[in-house]
Parts: sequence; structure tokens; C-alpha cells
Amino acid sequence: MTIETIPFSKLAPTEGANPRRSMDAAAIEGLAASIKADGLLQNLVVRKDGRKFRIVSGERRWRALALLVERGDIGKDYPVPVEVRADLTEADALRLATVENIQREQLPPMDEAEAFALLVGQGARLEDVAAKAGVSVLTVKRRVALASLTDEVKALVREGEISLAAAEALTLGNAEQQRAVIARLD
Repeated sequence: MTIETIPFSKLAPTEGANPRRSMDAAAIEGLAASIKADGLLQNLVVRKDGRKFRIVSGERRWRALALLVERGDIGKDYPVPVEVRADLTEADALRLATVENIQREQLPPMDEAEAFALLVGQGARLEDVAAKAGVSVLTVKRRVALASLTDEVKALVREGEISLAAAEALTLGNAEQQRAVIARLD
């Protein structure tokens, strides 16, 4: 397994092979912003198919790159780091794509909230945090607000005892009000 650099124009998705059936346009937009700000942080896995390289895993990254090409932020010859897997069968490719999708797990909301709050507290702009994290500015604002919750409410969110939406609503109250609301939940 070696990493090669291939021009974006030689990459193509594998039709119908991605186990991820729906792709959130806002998430692709956020990923594109992240790639524009910091570059592609993870290579794609591909198979050679004639003159093209078909994507085995990394289609969301490819779509974000395509968005940047479409906007003129990068050229069609943009060098993309890939791992070429010549020996994959169709079944192997599907297994690899499925495992990557299953293994990818988003950061829990409270961990994300505290990380974003730390970055903002250190002077980072909301727009910069959003671009680097691949999320919207609104998501950053909502997560930063979660960092102001009481420790009791944070623990309930971490344990799954209250929903993210309920936690976001609790950010509107002060610590005393938050404690009063969660006391009524018991």
C-alpha cells in the first residue's frame, strides 16, 4: 500500500458502490470549506479502471473537491493523495467502503462543544472554526452555547438522558434555571 498523487480529473466515483446512500449537501459544503482552508487531510482509496481511478472510499471528499473545482478554488489538475488498491474484488471494495463508513464516528456533541468553545476562547473566529471543522457557523454557535451548560446538564447530554435539542433550549437559562428544569425531569 503506497500513497500516490493523482490529478483530480482522473478520479471518478464508482457508480452505486457507496454504502452511504445519502449525502448531506451542507456537510459536503462544510467539508469543501475545510479542504480549502487546510487541504485534504485524508487520502482516498481507489482502484484503477482504464484511464480513470474509481473511488472505493472517500466519495464525500471527492464531492467536496468537485465543488471546489466547480467554483474555481482549485484546478482540475489538483493533486489528490490516493492509495491505489489494484487487487480488490467488487466484494472487497464494498467491504472496505462499508467498514470506513461504519468506523467513521462524529465527535459527541458535548466534546465538540468544549473543543469549539476552547478555540473561540483562544481568539479563533466562528467562521474559521466552522471552515476547519467542516460545519456551519450556526452549528459552531450552537455547540459553543452548549459549553456554557452546567456540569449536571452536560453529564445528562453525555449519558443520553436528555436530547441535544433539549440541551440547546437549556442554554437560554442561567445555571439555577437549568438545575430547576433538570430537577423536574427526575
